[in-house]
Amino acid sequence: AVSYPLLDKLTVTGYLVNGWDTFVDNNDGKTFGYQFNWAIAENTSFILNGSHGPEQDDDGVSVLNKKGVPTPTPYGNGSAAGNWRHFWDIIIALKPLDKTSINLNFDFGTEDGAEGIGGGFYPSTGRNGKWWGFSGIISQDITDSFGLAFRGEYFDDNDGARLGLIPDKTHGNRIWEVTLTGNIKIRENLLVRPEIRYDKTDDEVFAGSDNQLTTAIGVAYMF
Repeated sequence: AVSYPLLDKLTVTGYLVNGWDTFVDNNDGKTFGYQFNWAIAENTSFILNGSHGPEQDDDGVSVLNKKGVPTPTPYGNGSAAGNWRHFWDIIIALKPLDKTSINLNFDFGTEDGAEGIGGGFYPSTGRNGKWWGFSGIISQDITDSFGLAFRGEYFDDNDGARLGLIPDKTHGNRIWEVTLTGNIKIRENLLVRPEIRYDKTDDEVFAGSDNQLTTAIGVAYMF
């Protein structure tokens, strides 16, 4: 990665990687990315990330034929290089008050021939796929040792490009969640975070249900 300060408060970074959202390099192509980090004001920052490149397997995957039967077919022109994935990520961080922080995040992605593949695990319909999501977090320090954070997230994968198409249906999945987290500082370097979370989806993916309520607790030690 290479970074360069274009202005006093604006830095641009460029990078080249073997893969995006994968454990191994699955093709001969490369993905290039960039970041614009703009410190608009002392309490406001804006970040734009982007990545573009071929991310599908060189061997190709099955494509559903007219009868809905998976048929082995390579991507694009016989290789993954013909199908590019484009992804953009926007982050806005605000601190309107001394003890209040707000973080907003919007993502959008599109990929050639990716409808229904669920990130490469399922047969493709042969059409392009797109997805988008949004999240927002509000954090409030109540005292020096206790604070609350509320988070909401929404992910729309109606084309099934990231999660796959819902069985026996022609669309993907839409998921949203809300979470309430407590930040409890036990000691100067010890933080305990209990939380309660509710998830809701289009389909019954949570052990036969389309929603779930969970609780968790995390412990962090800052060195």
